[in-house]
Amino acid sequence: MHESGEMNRDHTPVFVGIDGGGSSTRLLIIDEEGRTLKAVRSGPANPLVVGWDRAYASLDEVAQSWDQLGWTVVGLVAGLAGSDRAEVRAKWLQYFDKWSVEKFWLTGDYRIAWAALNHGQPGMIVIVGTGAIVYAESQDQAVRRGGYGWKFGDLGSGIWLGTEACKAALAQWEGAGEKSALTPMVSKQLRVTNPVELLEYWYGPRFDPRSAADLAKDVVQLAEFDAVAHGIVTRAARGLTRLMLSALEPLDWNYDPVGVTGGLAHALKPWLEREWWSCGRLEPLSAVRLEPVSGAAILAKLWTEQERKADGGTD
Repeated sequence: MHESGEMNRDHTPVFVGIDGGGSSTRLLIIDEEGRTLKAVRSGPANPLVVGWDRAYASLDEVAQSWDQLGWTVVGLVAGLAGSDRAEVRAKWLQYFDKWSVEKFWLTGDYRIAWAALNHGQPGMIVIVGTGAIVYAESQDQAVRRGGYGWKFGDLGSGIWLGTEACKAALAQWEGAGEKSALTPMVSKQLRVTNPVELLEYWYGPRFDPRSAADLAKDVVQLAEFDAVAHGIVTRAARGLTRLMLSALEPLDWNYDPVGVTGGLAHALKPWLEREWWSCGRLEPLSAVRLEPVSGAAILAKLWTEQERKADGGTD
């Protein structure tokens, strides 16, 4: 557990944000002025990836951050990966019943990333990391596009980019594809030298599809001079741009901010900008400076002040 910014003030009313994903869990506590009181990190909390026992343990660990301090949690927003699924949501709601908070909201992790863009005000976020998703929200409507997971493609995600690189290497080895710098990159990164070894790696009993995302940044770098990689990254940017445009259609859009975040945001942002502007859009794409956990804390404070109904699972 890593901690920072602690101010020990008993009986202080505070707002809590939680960001729980497949690699780590973060908790942020802020006061009524929005100042950070405490920041904590623990292990992964996506039960679909690590199982429920480990996910619960990660949340239990961050919960200890205020147990001994006497702070009153008046609002808490937990943005947890997989919580859009009914069975996952139901188990998380049951778990949070034991937490001593006045108001609680459970939402998808993409929504807290969106809140970090514009402090919970209208805007659109493109999240590109291991997975990929587009989320936009106006004053009275929300639209989500993508984020279906690796089995359905998640076009533009790290898994998709890495998978396409492996397909290109396989095609070159078999004489069915163009020569590409992707092939030696895949060979080196995965320690495979031919189709048989690649397929044994890919279909092995311990293979984790998320490991394909480890190739993604190299794919984007190679796209600057390699035609095959360039085609892959262009398809990724175009697909994400189509999702962005689709998300805007039902909304009353008034040039609110559009942000890009996630592990691949820096690498893919120039490619997205080219496609976005080629469609005649005027909004600049901005890099999101705040972490998603900050977005969760911002929403906890905002929704509490707005006297938004604590969802108990309905928001």
